[in-house]
Amino acid sequence: MNAESDPKVVAIEDALAPILARLEQHRLRMENMSPQERHDFEQKKKEREIEERNGRIAHLRSIWNVPSRHAQCSPKKEGVWGNSLKMLSELLSSGDGVTIGLVGGRGSGKTQLAVELMKERTRELHSAYFTTATEFFIAVKSTYDRESQANEETVLRRFASYSLLVVDEIGKRGGSDWENNLLFEMLNRRYNGLKDTILIDNRTKSEFIATIGPSLASRMSEGGGIIECNWPSFRH
Repeated sequence: MNAESDPKVVAIEDALAPILARLEQHRLRMENMSPQERHDFEQKKKEREIEERNGRIAHLRSIWNVPSRHAQCSPKKEGVWGNSLKMLSELLSSGDGVTIGLVGGRGSGKTQLAVELMKERTRELHSAYFTTATEFFIAVKSTYDRESQANEETVLRRFASYSLLVVDEIGKRGGSDWENNLLFEMLNRRYNGLKDTILIDNRTKSEFIATIGPSLASRMSEGGGIIECNWPSFRH
C-alpha cells in the first residue's frame, strides 16, 4: 500500500510542506524587520518565556502542600541560619540524591530552611513536596478503604517520585513495624532513585537515629548527613 493507492496515506513531503512554508515565512519576516521591530519582537519573546516559566513555577507550588505560614514567609537569609541555608543548598545541588536530617529543639527554623530549599527547587522547575510523617501514613491507610482506587504501591510511587521531599515531624509516629517498614521502603526508593530528601525532627540526633534506624542513618552519611540546628531561636 502507498500514498497513491490509499488517499489516507500522506507522503512525508506533503505533511511537512505547511510547516516548512511557515518557517520560511518567519525567516523572511525576521530578515525584513527594522532594528526596532527586531528588538520589540525579541522583547515580547522574552516576556512570553518569563510568563510561561512563572506559570510552571506557580503550578508546582500550587500542589506542593507547604503550610501557608512557611510558604508566605520571606526570612532574612543571614547569620548562622542563612549560612546553614547556603550550605544545604550546595549539598542539594550535587545531583547525587542526598538525604539530610535537620534535628534540634523547636524554634530554630528547621522547617523554614526546608521550605526555602523547596522554593529553590521549584524555581528550577523541578517538583517538591511537603508532608509530615503522619500525613504519609494517613495517605497509605486511605488506600485500605474498599472504594479507594489506589493502593500502597500507588502511594509509595508518588512519594518516591518528587525531586525533593520534605518529611516534617518524623518522630511523631507510633513506631510500629508497619510504620517502620513503610517509611524505610519509601526512603529507600528515593535513595535508589537519586532523589533528595529532608527529614525534620525536634529531638536530639541520637533520638533521630533511633527513629530512622542504623541503615538509613548510614546512607545519610554518604552525601547528606544530620545537621544539629542548635542555634538561637529563629522566631525571635
